[in-house]
Amino acid sequence: MLKNIEPSIAPTLVDILQHSFSSGVFPQQWKRGLVNPLFKSGDSLEPNNYRPITLLPALSKVCERVVFRQLYNYLTKYKLLSPFQSGFIAKDSTTNMLLNVVHEINAGLENHHYVRAVLLDFQKAFDNVNHRGLLLKLEKKGIQGKALKWFESYLTGRMIQTILEGVISSPLKIDKGVPQGSVLGPLLFLLYIDDLSLNIQSTIKLYADDVFLVSHHNDPLVATAILNKDLERVRSWSVRWYIPLNLKKCESITFSSRRHRTRALALPPLVLNSVPLKEYEEVKYLACG
Repeated sequence: MLKNIEPSIAPTLVDILQHSFSSGVFPQQWKRGLVNPLFKSGDSLEPNNYRPITLLPALSKVCERVVFRQLYNYLTKYKLLSPFQSGFIAKDSTTNMLLNVVHEINAGLENHHYVRAVLLDFQKAFDNVNHRGLLLKLEKKGIQGKALKWFESYLTGRMIQTILEGVISSPLKIDKGVPQGSVLGPLLFLLYIDDLSLNIQSTIKLYADDVFLVSHHNDPLVATAILNKDLERVRSWSVRWYIPLNLKKCESITFSSRRHRTRALALPPLVLNSVPLKEYEEVKYLACG
């Protein structure tokens, strides 16, 4: 519908967008989302069996696309995004990510090393983004003045309403998380998680909020110690930035040659938040495994 009427509203829309950018204010009417719960499977009375689909005003997405293009070009031009991140990056994919992971594991095995790896799971990572923390990270990337004010306006004061079987709920204020169903949300999340890779000694690979850590060494105790120190760094980051880890879904796995297999099975556990991670013989990563 928007495409059909675009020529007639284009001048007015341009004026609205220019005023939004010059004033650093995102229109309040564009901050309202309509949530349509999509039933997945199982018990229809269980809320967790529904996936929320958030619909945002069409004009808000037009505005977001303009900002997204400028922000993404700025971040890539000055190489401000972590090279270890593959999620939502142009010309990158899960295939490239998996190839990099397999290459890292094979490199260790070819050197007759023990290879230990961890797959980390954050609990509702996109929904738990702290707005003040995100604005701080935007500022550190050089987003300042009216631009930073615009992002603050974009994030705050959002409301959602749920529609189910024709009935609409009362508005609910949202005070954290990147906006669901938005154009900017995924890129803003990448900025939020970007510094997770800092000071990590093992190899880290990220695909949005999917984190893979791998360490290899001819002494398995050294590989274990490196990973455990990095797991503590990740735990500390998650606490500081309000993105809790889902310990039940964090997994560890060890790769080794056949002649090293007996010792590999007897290695001490990898530990996260004082909890030993369950060791698996095979794992699924990015829906592969």
